[in-house]
Amino acid sequence: ALDSTMVTLRFSATTADNFTVRLNNADFVTFRLITLAATNTSSGRVVELINGASNIRLANNIIMGVNTSSTLNTRALVYQVSGSGQNNVFSNNVFLNGSHGIYTTTTEPGMLITDNQLSDQYYGGLWLQNKSAVEVSNNVIETNSSGPSYYGIYLSNCDGAIEVESNKITTATTSGYGILLYNCDGVTGDRGLISNNFIQLGTSGKAYGIYMSTDNNLIDVYHNSIHITSANSTTAQPFYSRATGGNINVINNI
Repeated sequence: ALDSTMVTLRFSATTADNFTVRLNNADFVTFRLITLAATNTSSGRVVELINGASNIRLANNIIMGVNTSSTLNTRALVYQVSGSGQNNVFSNNVFLNGSHGIYTTTTEPGMLITDNQLSDQYYGGLWLQNKSAVEVSNNVIETNSSGPSYYGIYLSNCDGAIEVESNKITTATTSGYGILLYNCDGVTGDRGLISNNFIQLGTSGKAYGIYMSTDNNLIDVYHNSIHITSANSTTAQPFYSRATGGNINVINNI
């Protein structure tokens, strides 16, 4: 039977060794149908990818952290900040708790994040920086966070054929962003695409469905459905774009 609860690997990490699983310069490794858990309330990373770990596949796992009210990435469920990997895949996993679901800043082409469920991260579901041709599709991202700000999908310095499609993002936080792009650039003939996402922000404070921050270019925003319940008349907007950047198409969104 396909049951991710049959095998569990858990660890109470330390500040010096903050991981349950570390993949150091590893290639072509798959974790499938396992529960991976962190139990330390301050050092709560579950999977750490370092020094160019590439072609890693996490599929059909439960990746579980601690309940936290911290914005620090020391509680991120998947953490990747060193080296330049490629073609890492996260599919059909359940991410529970922690500060972030996936926190990655490495320069990397070909990352795929698809068909995952991310629940109750405190600060961010997916925090992605320095990626080219990243695909984020068919994920369910939901949180009951009451923190000062929450990011469903955060993309910074992601370029090329970016695809953020068919994700569902819901939050009850007091302030937050559904999808935020900062300095992300498509290319002529291979524009970035933000499409068919459903975003619901239930908040009394700052709430931006899709927020195009500084210096985004060649991005298409098509067929997204955004529901904002905040009563804040100045910082509650389904779509917001800063003045810098250009060549942004916004078509057939609700």
